[in-house]
Amino acid sequence: GLSPCSESGDGEVVESAEQARDRESLRALAASLAVNQHLGGGGRLGEGILPVHLLHAVLAEGDAEEDAELIYGFEHPMDRDRLWEAIDEGRLENMVHHIPVHKGDVFFVHPGTVHAIGKGIVIVEVQESSNLTYRLYDYNRKDKNGKKRPLHFDKAVDVLDMSPVRIIRQPQRMVKYYFGCARELLCRCEYFEVERIQVTKGFSFSVLDTSFQVLLCIDGNGGLETDESNKPVRFDKGACLFLPASLGRCHVIGECTLLKVRC
Repeated sequence: GLSPCSESGDGEVVESAEQARDRESLRALAASLAVNQHLGGGGRLGEGILPVHLLHAVLAEGDAEEDAELIYGFEHPMDRDRLWEAIDEGRLENMVHHIPVHKGDVFFVHPGTVHAIGKGIVIVEVQESSNLTYRLYDYNRKDKNGKKRPLHFDKAVDVLDMSPVRIIRQPQRMVKYYFGCARELLCRCEYFEVERIQVTKGFSFSVLDTSFQVLLCIDGNGGLETDESNKPVRFDKGACLFLPASLGRCHVIGECTLLKVRC
């Protein structure tokens, strides 16, 4: 007979669960080998010239602003002199793509691509582990002491991709339906894989010793059972579950939408 959607091979299990303090607005959404947050209020152009990572826009219904956007790459070829001149004259915003975003959009950002998160959106950012950020432009904002934050032009230029980026469109993705869940592969690269899983009854998988995994609840609520737990670990919208390697079999119950990250 039919059984809940299962995954053989690389699964994982849960050791701990952190619930977002503000579950209603998903104020703390982040998952992966490294965790980052960008919470509206205006993006920071160039902040995030990091290794390959994926941006998943998760706009709560009714909270998205009409001009919600992602800044992604240059519109035209750039060089060091043109870039410095644009920054010095405050024209850099006019030389990058401003892409309208909607709930559920996914953007794969390649290494060295200038990008920023605009106001009015909440995202999940998945990347390989890195705490390095080079700031090209900060909208001339000042801190509480009236001073502008430092920029990192020379370091940024060393790793920045100056070539223009083609217009980004959302690709067609295949959703696979199983008894108990539906799965959609959002991104797969040499560093990580991200799936969106809609759980309606149950979802089972195993955690091997090859790597940890992460589950992030972006809608609904549920629980996670493991071979080592006496009762389910309950989670709500906004919760991030870290699943350490070698934890064996686990099973998700409830009605929820999850992002599942593994490397």
